[in-house]
Amino acid sequence: PPPPAPSPGLLGLHHLAPTSTPSGKSAERARARAPPGAATKAATGFDGSGGNGKGEGGGAMPVSVGVDECAVDEFRLPELHVPGRTLHIYGCRGVYHACEVARGSKILTQIRMYGNMMSDHHAQAYFDGICEVLDVRRAESKPPPWVGFTESNVCQCCSAEFSWHSTSRTGAQKCRDKHNCRCCGMLVCDPCSLQRRTLPKLGLNTPVRVCDQCFFSAAAVM
Repeated sequence: PPPPAPSPGLLGLHHLAPTSTPSGKSAERARARAPPGAATKAATGFDGSGGNGKGEGGGAMPVSVGVDECAVDEFRLPELHVPGRTLHIYGCRGVYHACEVARGSKILTQIRMYGNMMSDHHAQAYFDGICEVLDVRRAESKPPPWVGFTESNVCQCCSAEFSWHSTSRTGAQKCRDKHNCRCCGMLVCDPCSLQRRTLPKLGLNTPVRVCDQCFFSAAAVM
């Protein structure tokens, strides 16, 4: 049976065969199978329904079709949703939280570009994130408030500009050199936050970035 007529709004590609004319018995079989007017429509893209030659008056505008070209029809695409229940893991003030989101949420339709977006989306990363969520919920203390990137132009640990150790002095480089200490929330430069320690009181049982002041202060990380 012939394929169903395309519905408006649905997108699909149809490969067009070369417009060379078959010969012999193959040509007779092709003419026998083809519906009336198919030869004109396949060769010129014009269905012979009339019109003024500009696509108006109900007729199709003649289109020249070359070899191995594709014709695009508009179809109505089905709505796609994430199956099952969706758990959204997100970071806030240096720790992971989780919440259940509806499958139609805009969070699931937006792709945010960041440095570790590929390495952060595999099975081990999901497992570690869920474990951290559980540890943070059981922690005895909440994470400290973070100093915003626009609230300070100098490191709050050494009082130097954030890009003092970099060869570039651009605004983008200064932004990349800003870091928040997971223990106290201060805004510090990269050389002042090279140390890593666990913070069990916050539910962070894997080493995280801390400033030098917190790293050498036993009371800050207990």
